[in-house]
Amino acid sequence: MIEIAICDDSKHAWKDVEKHLLKYSLENEFDYRIDEYESGEELLCSDKKYDMVFMDYEFENKGKDGITISRALRHTDPDVTIVFLSGYPEAVFSSFEVAAFRFLLKPIDDGKFNETMDSFLTSMNKDRILKVHSPGNYHYVNENKILYVEGHGKRSIIHLGTHSDDIECSETLASVENRVDSLTFYRCHKSFLINMRHVKGYNYNCVTLDNGEAVLISRRKYRQFVERYADFIAEQV
Repeated sequence: MIEIAICDDSKHAWKDVEKHLLKYSLENEFDYRIDEYESGEELLCSDKKYDMVFMDYEFENKGKDGITISRALRHTDPDVTIVFLSGYPEAVFSSFEVAAFRFLLKPIDDGKFNETMDSFLTSMNKDRILKVHSPGNYHYVNENKILYVEGHGKRSIIHLGTHSDDIECSETLASVENRVDSLTFYRCHKSFLINMRHVKGYNYNCVTLDNGEAVLISRRKYRQFVERYADFIAEQV
């Protein structure tokens, strides 16, 4: 499931993006979910993580401009894909400041929209994307955003930073472990698989992640974890 936000003070703009997304999804068979926000402040207060945000360039009397909001959004989620919407072509130059993925003029052109979505899906495929199944739904998760995976018998919970973003999937922890990047993820305990990208510290009892959560580490795995983590850090240099 691709999580998409439309952040625009015009409900007409919402419907325009929704129409193009529906048409594109029917032609290309991809699942998505949309949330709408009338201002950038509403988006930031939602504390939700999105794969893609369609951002209005200017909010008339409804808060800060799209550049300012995008800068704040990048601070909390540097990987989010931002597509700017504006009726003013010259605004495209300002969008470079926040590494906007694309700039679409209003009203949105079908061909330009399809090109944007094609490029977005191609860029997602270059990353490692984990596809998991939960009751009645499929989710597509960028592995870099996973903090850790928690096993509960025949199901697992994928933790993405806040409890509201957690995904419960119909898959064992061992099954998830077999499908993620073995160089980045480590099974530190029978019930926990951690993403070493998010390790902030550790001791003999637990691993602390960059969101402040502490995950148990098995004593018999401590030495191997330290070695694996050292190898991982060396690869990042």
